[in-house]
Amino acid sequence: SPSIQHLIGRISAQNVKAPSPGYPDHNSSIMDGYAIKTSDLAAAKVVYEQCTNKDEFLLDYCIVGKVYAGDEKIDENLDTNDVRSAIYVTTGAVVPNGFDAVIPIEDTAILHDYNDSSSDVLKMKIVPSKVSSILNETKPWTWIRKIGSDVAAESIVLSKGEKIRPVHLALLAQLGAPLDVLQVKTLPRIGVLSTGNELVDAYESSKLKSNQLGKIPDANRPLLLSQLGAYGNCAPTDLGIVTDDDGIDAISSRLNQILWGNDETEGIDVL
Repeated sequence: SPSIQHLIGRISAQNVKAPSPGYPDHNSSIMDGYAIKTSDLAAAKVVYEQCTNKDEFLLDYCIVGKVYAGDEKIDENLDTNDVRSAIYVTTGAVVPNGFDAVIPIEDTAILHDYNDSSSDVLKMKIVPSKVSSILNETKPWTWIRKIGSDVAAESIVLSKGEKIRPVHLALLAQLGAPLDVLQVKTLPRIGVLSTGNELVDAYESSKLKSNQLGKIPDANRPLLLSQLGAYGNCAPTDLGIVTDDDGIDAISSRLNQILWGNDETEGIDVL
């Protein structure tokens, strides 16, 4: 496989699929806030609807852990008898198993007046103006990017025959695909051959002598070679100059060698 910087413009020779379980490979918080269980909300909603003074309803949670983006282990303190528990999470953090929604931090407040000498667990509450909306609108997976929600497992992210663009490399890198073994189709070899007695190699045109009237630099060949190279989707090959004086047999032999190659070199696909 070509180096990564030389993959752009190449044609993929394989279908590349997203590995299981897809991307992201974990439930990820979209917001800074608290991961909670919607089952706790369902139970709280029953009590809330029976409450005569809803402005005084307290929807509080015991904060049992914290997870930051990039954390591999969860710092938990589960020694609590509180019915409702929450885990503080930052944007991009793993949402622990068993928690299926995130409440944005701006909808919450720390309970500073919570005082329980038997526990050092911190508590938070849903701010009164948000209690109703939280109870009625928070559904499973609210503010959570579910596993495989961005790229589903086994979905094709680069198709066979597709031209590779920078976005493909970024996507494959994000999925952890090894770019160094990405299979691409062989570049077509395009040969550029100039013919004519009047031509002199452009790189040697400065050596033209005053008595070489009628000779001109071969400008078309370097132009075509550089233009083909700029496309990035072929392998241009400089085949030099064949003069008219070489004769038809010599020219034919040269063309056959160029087109079909020999024991040491591969042939040209396009001339």
